[in-house]
Amino acid sequence: KSLEDFTRKDKDFFFGRESLIDEIINKLETRHFLLVMGASGSGKSSLVQAGVVPRLLNKGFSDSENACNIWILRPGKHPIRELAEVLSQQNLSSQLEGLCKALEQNKLSPKHLEGIVNLGIENLVTCLHQQLQATGILVINQFEELFTNSSDVEQRLFVQLILGAVQSMDGNLKIIVTLRSDFLSSCLEIPELREKVKDEPIFVPSYLTEAEYRQIITNPAKRVGLAVEPELVNVLVEEVVQEKGALPLLEFTLEQLWQNRVGGKLSLEVYQQRIGGIRQVLQDRADSVYQKLTSSQQECAEWIFTQLVRLGEGTEDTRRRRNLSELIVPKYPQKLIESTLDVLIKSRLIVMSNQHGDLINNRQKKGQTRGNSEAPEPVQLSLNSEVTVEIAHEILIRTWQQLREWLKNNREFCTWQERLNTRMQEWKENQGELLSKTRLKIAEEWRQKRGQELSSEQENFIKKSQQKQMKQWWLGRGIASVIIIISLWTGAEFYKQSCEVGERIGQDCFRFIITSGDSLLFVGITNHFLQDGVKNFSNNKFQDAEQDFAKAQNLAPDDPIPLIYYNNAKALKKGNPYKLAVVVPVDAHEEIARNILRGVAYAQEQFNKEREKSETPLLEIVIANDINNEDIAKEIAKRLIKENVLGIIGHRSSGSSLAALPIYEKRGISMVSPTSGSTKLDQSPVFFRTIASNEEFAKDFYEYAKEQCFNDNKDNYVWVIYDSDAEYSKNLKDKFDEKKSEGLEELKERFDEISLNDLSNKNLNELEIEIKEKIDDGVRCTILLPSTKTTFAAMFIVYAQNNLELPREQRMQFLSHNDETLVKKGDPLGEDLKIPIPILDQTILEEIQDRWKNNINWRTYTSYKATQYLIGGLKELDGKEPDKKNTTSKKREIVLQYLKDQKNSSDKDLESCLMDSKDIEDNQYDPSNCINIQESSKN
Repeated sequence: KSLEDFTRKDKDFFFGRESLIDEIINKLETRHFLLVMGASGSGKSSLVQAGVVPRLLNKGFSDSENACNIWILRPGKHPIRELAEVLSQQNLSSQLEGLCKALEQNKLSPKHLEGIVNLGIENLVTCLHQQLQATGILVINQFEELFTNSSDVEQRLFVQLILGAVQSMDGNLKIIVTLRSDFLSSCLEIPELREKVKDEPIFVPSYLTEAEYRQIITNPAKRVGLAVEPELVNVLVEEVVQEKGALPLLEFTLEQLWQNRVGGKLSLEVYQQRIGGIRQVLQDRADSVYQKLTSSQQECAEWIFTQLVRLGEGTEDTRRRRNLSELIVPKYPQKLIESTLDVLIKSRLIVMSNQHGDLINNRQKKGQTRGNSEAPEPVQLSLNSEVTVEIAHEILIRTWQQLREWLKNNREFCTWQERLNTRMQEWKENQGELLSKTRLKIAEEWRQKRGQELSSEQENFIKKSQQKQMKQWWLGRGIASVIIIISLWTGAEFYKQSCEVGERIGQDCFRFIITSGDSLLFVGITNHFLQDGVKNFSNNKFQDAEQDFAKAQNLAPDDPIPLIYYNNAKALKKGNPYKLAVVVPVDAHEEIARNILRGVAYAQEQFNKEREKSETPLLEIVIANDINNEDIAKEIAKRLIKENVLGIIGHRSSGSSLAALPIYEKRGISMVSPTSGSTKLDQSPVFFRTIASNEEFAKDFYEYAKEQCFNDNKDNYVWVIYDSDAEYSKNLKDKFDEKKSEGLEELKERFDEISLNDLSNKNLNELEIEIKEKIDDGVRCTILLPSTKTTFAAMFIVYAQNNLELPREQRMQFLSHNDETLVKKGDPLGEDLKIPIPILDQTILEEIQDRWKNNINWRTYTSYKATQYLIGGLKELDGKEPDKKNTTSKKREIVLQYLKDQKNSSDKDLESCLMDSKDIEDNQYDPSNCINIQESSKN
């Protein structure tokens, strides 16, 4: 039976436990509750299901095959529901389901609980009396699941229900419970169970006698006329007789020997040459299955196995059942879960059951005998079904080193995740609260690290907790008007930044997309030509896709996606294209992503038009979606290096760029960023940029503040607000401090820096007092070093200034850095905001503006320049001999060397320009609008 339990259907092949079966049957004559207890791997479940239950059936517990008076269940997550379902399966009343619903939907008082339990017992007893003509047996297998999966309330209710029914049935109902011995203490903690479990339980030993092992090995073989060499029996018995909990290993070994039988015989030679020992067989088998998985499936297998283990706290780790839908998270879409489970189930490392616990592995076709080489039917999985999956046996948890390593590496995360699930379930059942401030902080830290491994339910629970905490934070400060702004903003951001791999589910998703044309990049697309093109592109019908994408361009001329996909279809149709990748935050910042893609699309269009009729390759652009999340950026980078891309355009933020850069660096892949300004990036030999660095922006801020904000008034100050948690903000602050150190000492002292964390700890009254003090002290400018939180800080200050009713000339000016939330028309900051942007080549800018009918921003220009730099490297490949450019790594090396050669000549162009926000609202990047710092000082 490999790692599977023996069931009633296997009674003819179950041997070696006759004395224990006799002991259980005899005790049931006088006992109404019997605990069968033993260590993991001792064979408790098989003993009861394949040994005791068939013997009871022979003793008259069944009038016919359809009127069985024995019921078998596993507690699972909702034991009361399991009980209701198994009774309904036997045509009994399903009135117990009302108890389940009451438990889930109501906040029950002790009196209500008592009343519901009594009602449940009454209904149960009525049902049993109607059905039973003699004694009924309820077998509860793997009783430890009651403590590993169920809530405390449901544990108590279930125990009260079954014991109440036993007491009310006057001896006509008996219960057999199988329990792992390390969970005995959990039973003793429930008063109603305490006396029952102490009453002489049956202990199932982990060691069998030599004679019992010989029966297990030889008797099933005799039943089917299979010979077993005596020498093999001797070796097997010698290996297992002193091995604690060796039964699962022995069963697995016998199954492997049967698969490798020769001439109707199990031989010692096969065992020694192919299997190599009972202690190693399961490890080798599991490793072999794992090694045959694809890299994506291997990652997915780690996720599946760790999610199917309940980590012990004071007990050993145990296996757990999960519904298929619980395994699907953003990082692992349904198709990947299904394909991975298909292999693991067919290999019998994982088993799949229906809602009643019956195995549905479909490991063989109808009429196919075991051992037949014909491939099994594909495993059919469904999100909408009650199908569950679990590890085949806990022996895997103890013996497979790879799984032990996974559990070690993921223990902290999985333990936290389990506690989160418990709180989430309590909250759903109206018996618990949302996350407290401390627990939310921990949840946010895990969300940052491993947000892709959270289910949509977990994600929503954290978001609701965030919203509650944010609302309390603001209500405590009395800033009602700002609450509205923040609620709107956070609602949009939570929607955009929620994550789902694969397809969008509801309103919570991050789509892990790397595509050249086989996926719709932006959601909510109504361009049916684009949709048709994607379908044809997915089926490698590039000619048809090209025509569809051309029509899609006509329908949406300002959308860069049809243009990129159109050029990709042409490039793939021609064959062997050069390949570049662009990484953009599609779901987090859609308009920013579109503007970056417009620049890339225009450069690709120019390149391909020049080469369309020549023999040289065209350019394919791979688009990757990240959300400025550093963990996602790293995962994107790991996947892109396998795509044979020759260069990367991106990432958008410096934090994401820093996270991904080491991965590109190892493979010698050039990254040209159109948006990342952190000087830390310059330490990498593969990094280049088409935007001014923080060195340049810091100079703009410092020079303006020195000349304009002080304005010869020695009493004036500048307030500098930075986010100590944001990498980019910290880097720009460091560069700003360097600029101050280069200036006069008395000026250096006139910059008052404050961490955003310090600012956020103040309530409204404290904030107004501080701002009034700053203004009274001569603060006329506030520099907001970039991060999303500094946007909020600006709103606080504007709100406070409005409350103080300061005249226009006394209000603070703001200097910030490229934050769209600060420069939208009608924003209260618009009149007082200065923003540094890259200096743009007007000739090129006008071309881009004309191509996209002015639907651009400065990022369109810098991403166009980034693509052009990489294209220059691609052109270098045209002139190389075939043997010097026939590998991806050599091509990357040539592109990288070109960029290094160009770097010195292009650095002089990386300058910035300080502008009033109103001058760039309509994307008018006229250099004459640049603020002349010396002139502004005079004015």
